[in-house]
Amino acid sequence: MPEQMTFPVNMPPDDRRLFEWVYDVQPQGLEARKYNNTFYINGELTGPLLGTISRFFPGSTTRFRKIMTLWKALLDKRFRLYLKEAVCIVSNPWSNTYYHWLAEVMPRLLEAKRRHGDVLFLFPFFFEDLNEQFQLPSVSQLRIRYQYLGETNFFARKIYFTQSLRPSTGHFPKGSFDLFRSFFRRDVPAFRKIYICRKAEKRIVANGEEVEACFLRHGYETVELENAGLEDQVRHFSEALVIASIHGAALTNMLFMREGSTVLEFGLKGERHDKCYFNMAREVGHRYFHLGCESLLEGVGFTSADLVVDIDALERTLTSISEPRE
Repeated sequence: MPEQMTFPVNMPPDDRRLFEWVYDVQPQGLEARKYNNTFYINGELTGPLLGTISRFFPGSTTRFRKIMTLWKALLDKRFRLYLKEAVCIVSNPWSNTYYHWLAEVMPRLLEAKRRHGDVLFLFPFFFEDLNEQFQLPSVSQLRIRYQYLGETNFFARKIYFTQSLRPSTGHFPKGSFDLFRSFFRRDVPAFRKIYICRKAEKRIVANGEEVEACFLRHGYETVELENAGLEDQVRHFSEALVIASIHGAALTNMLFMREGSTVLEFGLKGERHDKCYFNMAREVGHRYFHLGCESLLEGVGFTSADLVVDIDALERTLTSISEPRE
């Protein structure tokens, strides 16, 4: 049965094209595939004959270069053998960021743990180390066994492998966050309305003072999360009824809110790409509002644009959010 389409609560009819395309993307499942007798060489998983299974970064490596790298790793003693126990990789090249870690790595890690028990998780070379703000606390709570590979290559008799890659990154299969939410979300009274103020070098709200004043008039508190640890964010957003922010990783915290809560995202007006937070809100059953905003500077893409929020439009949106539901 086809999935029933839902759209932002406040979506103008002309914006339908910006969102309806997401229903044509087939998300990757959470389950890991098993491979036997597998090499990991310079960020690439390869089979017994050194044929490519997956690359963590774009580009290609010839079989000759793989053989030379393999010999060099052996001679330099930067090569590991996992002959007896199964290992698992769930990472992708963006996994050291908050959104990709919580939305793409953790659900797969939990699913692998559920299916394969006490498997050893390996974190590849693009991790400098596990981040102390959110990666280490989440891994510690799960009590999993893991190793950080650094530049070490390896051979595994049995490896489980799963990752979210483009074009399906930002699209989530049904039930993606069920295990994650049951494990991390706190069952506490929800009463807070939170505006998340992003402090960064790019993609900020250009008229931030006006926007904060508008939220204050509607009973919202403003929080900054740049230095917040995972436990603080779980606590903040388990208590939240409504959250609002510019497009960015802070919106991932909707995963800690109870089903049926409300999310408001500021995005670049007319931008069709990257509807990951719309998709996330749909998957966990939240009401999603979207406010298209002009870029402060012309010609800047949605990943970098500083946005100017229309205060009148924001007033109307916040009033609509506060109205009783039918």
